[in-house]
Amino acid sequence: MRRPEPPQLGGFVRLDRSGWLRRNRLRIGWQGGFVMPGTDLARFPLLAVAANGTVYQVGAQIDIWPTPLLPPVFISHVSPEQVAALLAQAAEAGLLPGEDTFYPALDVADAPDMVFEIVGPDGTRRTGFGAWGLDQPSMGDAEIAARAAAQAFFDAV
Repeated sequence: MRRPEPPQLGGFVRLDRSGWLRRNRLRIGWQGGFVMPGTDLARFPLLAVAANGTVYQVGAQIDIWPTPLLPPVFISHVSPEQVAALLAQAAEAGLLPGEDTFYPALDVADAPDMVFEIVGPDGTRRTGFGAWGLDQPSMGDAEIAARAAAQAFFDAV
């Protein structure tokens, strides 16, 4: 008799996201930073959009210690047309298609990275920005333009 698989904590906390990517189209979240090892395993994305139009968004966290075990997560729904429009906006922002890209933060060591993980018709693309929201003197013109386009996309969604 085959032993049953252990239960998963959720679609967002697994290291192997291949199953998640078959069901979802967009994930925006923090990664790394000056945190304990394993924090990324339990960190919810800021925004996730499933292929069926379900939208998961982390709500506000109360300022107490210790914090609640799980953050509030709001669930809403959008139409398939709106999911397609979201992917079109991501393409306009330069987040699709292409190879995985990471813009490191050379001047900041402890700030988390913002990662956009988007599944389009040509596959999956991850784009990461080190020290999101912080201007750095070491950035070139191409990186400044990429960060501005990604920020505009983030603000739009």
